[in-house]
Amino acid sequence: MRNGGPLGRAGLALLLMAAGAGARPPPAVPGDQPRCNVVLVACDSLVSDRGVEGHPDGNRVEAWTRDVNFLLRQEGRPMVKLTGHRKQFRVMETDWRTTDKAVNWIKEEAVNFTQPFVLYLGLNLPHPYPSPYAGENFGSSTFLTSPYWLEKVNYEAIKIPKWSSLSEMHPVDYYSSYTKNCTGEFTKEEVRNIRAFYYAMCAETDAMLGEIISALRDTGLLGKTIIIFTADHGELAMEHRQFYKMSMYEGSSHVPLLVMGPGVREQQQIPNVVSLVDVYPTMLDLTADPDELTNVAIKFPMTVNSLDKILRSIVNYPKISSSVQEYNKQQFISWKQSLGHNYSSVIANLRWHQDWLKDQKKYENAIDKWLGK
Repeated sequence: MRNGGPLGRAGLALLLMAAGAGARPPPAVPGDQPRCNVVLVACDSLVSDRGVEGHPDGNRVEAWTRDVNFLLRQEGRPMVKLTGHRKQFRVMETDWRTTDKAVNWIKEEAVNFTQPFVLYLGLNLPHPYPSPYAGENFGSSTFLTSPYWLEKVNYEAIKIPKWSSLSEMHPVDYYSSYTKNCTGEFTKEEVRNIRAFYYAMCAETDAMLGEIISALRDTGLLGKTIIIFTADHGELAMEHRQFYKMSMYEGSSHVPLLVMGPGVREQQQIPNVVSLVDVYPTMLDLTADPDELTNVAIKFPMTVNSLDKILRSIVNYPKISSSVQEYNKQQFISWKQSLGHNYSSVIANLRWHQDWLKDQKKYENAIDKWLGK
């Protein structure tokens, strides 16, 4: 299923929270540290194999590195498509509309606030687009960009990852490649194009972040705002004969986490392992929030219930959960059929199914029950 960031793909791409009229004044903050605004920008499917120095393949990461001070460490197969002309830089219109709303909000609303605000911007890019003819099969996704962005990519510098034969792949890797429609043959030029188009999509993402930074600078808010940039997951971009996520490989799980703003030391790199779970408490620490350990659900039940209703009116959680379960079942059935008579031996050789052959019928019945047979 193409489920992107925590809010972005579900429809709530922009969440604005501010202390407006009638709100109680914030409690006193320990020490002299002023309360800061927070802007959280989360994109979808962004690789993190390069630092703030940028990527040699030509993807210009100017906006989110220029001022950065702080860094935490089948045949509907994937395809590329060029659209528009050499001057067209707005390819992902949905993300640009969302970015425009955020920019206008900063210039027209946030600039007049007397208390700190939080702005969340969720972007779909650089996630590949669903191919229109493929239905729910994300294995036929399209890496889409325009000549404007593609010209920023240095094709000659793009590295082609090792292309493993199916016979030498672990069964789990084969399953991932199969469900992503990557078991067919890809020429080096096809792989290079997919990676080039992906880097071009990253450059367009960077331009959107640049608009946010420019709006903060133009309104005089940049020096009072902490900006956090991250992604919901990485992007394999044809490494390990896969693209997208859903893998334990570094390219799938490693995401960028960049923080800039007042009180953040310049050029500091943290080697510790962190996760997206750390983002929220880090935001509270950076803003010296005195209510960090307060259970807001108990303290402000009406506010929490109101926000919960808004979220559930936008995101149909039961439908999403059901779609994910159905998708997983259909992919498993397709994979099982592709193995034919080899299915049992493949299952038996997986580490977590070493006792498969001891009671094969028992496990087959369990799988059939899961599939609803």
